[in-house]
Parts: sequence; structure tokens; C-alpha cells
Amino acid sequence: MTSVAEGDHDVVPSDTLAALLLLRAQFPPTASLPRLLLTSQLYNILADRTATDRELARLAAAGAVRRFKLATGRDEYAFMLASDYAAAVDAAGSAAERAAAASGAAFAAFKLSVLPECPGTHVAATELTRLLAGPGGLGEEGAMAALSRLLNAGLIARAMEAGAHTYVFAAPGAGPFQRALQAARTTLRAALRRRPRRQMVRSELEKSKLRGPLPLHFVLRDMLGSGVVEEVRLPGDALLRLAEG
Repeated sequence: MTSVAEGDHDVVPSDTLAALLLLRAQFPPTASLPRLLLTSQLYNILADRTATDRELARLAAAGAVRRFKLATGRDEYAFMLASDYAAAVDAAGSAAERAAAASGAAFAAFKLSVLPECPGTHVAATELTRLLAGPGGLGEEGAMAALSRLLNAGLIARAMEAGAHTYVFAAPGAGPFQRALQAARTTLRAALRRRPRRQMVRSELEKSKLRGPLPLHFVLRDMLGSGVVEEVRLPGDALLRLAEG
């Protein structure tokens, strides 16, 4: 039976949760990037995409994971285990306290009052302010100050849609993560494009290293799951082929 990381709520074990825990264990051991896991990577592990999407929605609603829309120009999402996101909130609060000698009440209210009530990717500005303000919270003036601190910490961001009075939930360090992911995707795509028939055996590709903090296996699983790269099984190896036209 799959175990759930402490702080990730009492969620019935599932193939999707097991795959998320596997991906987390394989995440590059760097403190500079948030532990974001990609939907495409789950698709590379789990055969039934519809069931995976349905289970991800259940895990998010149960508070076991947080879901984030990536700003990559594609309709793609990333996830963090709830315990990892809670740790990121705590770290952001501690950093803010050290930098400004200010109270961490904004981050505590965000973690305890907002996140349990808002399992989705975004929240209306009025609802966010209401949850931060109380009852027993920061009050209206404190809630407005908290919004500024949460924005500066990268835990929320204003929705990009014109006229939308909405905030999206974010992971601190998501910007560097997305830039590293895009750069690694481009490098791997270019490496295959230079090869005859735009293909090479997997064992050969795995001997190379990508520049940047994301290892090749992390990015390759993403590109296989998204269909950008196809894999053909060979005796004792596999052939990787760029699927783009």
C-alpha cells in the first residue's frame, strides 16, 4: 500500500498518488527550484489519462496536492504535494520576517485559512481578502497588507486576463523552474533534430547531460508524456524519435 507523505492528508492510496510520490523521489536534489511535478510526466507513467486527470482532481479537492497553471504558452499544469507547498509557505514567511523584521501572520493566515478553503488554481480577490481578514484573522487592513506580502513572496499572482479581479496560486521559484524546463526541452529537441531521421537510441542519449538544474530523465519523461518524443522498444534498449513535423 502506498504511503502518503506526512501533511498530505488522509487520502486513499492510488496509482496516481503512487506515481506522484515516485516523481517526487526522483526530483533533482536542488534547493533552488520548487518540487513541481508535471502532468505530462504522470502520462508517461500511467496509461489511462482520463483516469489520471480524474484522480488528480480528487487529490486536489482533498487537499493532498496543489495544482498550478504553468506560464509556458501551453495548456499545461504542474503539481506539488501539499506538504511541499506548506513547507514553501513556511520558508517564504521566514524569509520575509528576516528581510523586513515583520510578523509572519500573513503567511500563517494564508496557510491555515486560505489554502484549506481554496483547493483550485485561482481565487477571487474578494474571497481571498475575506479569508485573510477573518473571523479571527488579520482584519481588513491586515488582509490588504498580507496580499502585498504574498505577492512579493510569489505565493499568489494576479490573473493575466484583462479585467479579472482574480489571483492565481503560485509556487515560489516557479519562474526559474519554467525557464529551466523550457531551455531543457529546447536542448533535447535540438539534439534529436540533428540526428538522422531525428532519432537515437535511449542509452546513447542518457550518456549526455543537460545544462541547468533539471536532469535529462526529468525532462525526457515530460516530453515522452506530452508526445513530443516517441519511444520504440528495442531488444535491450529503446529508440527515441522526435514526433514533431
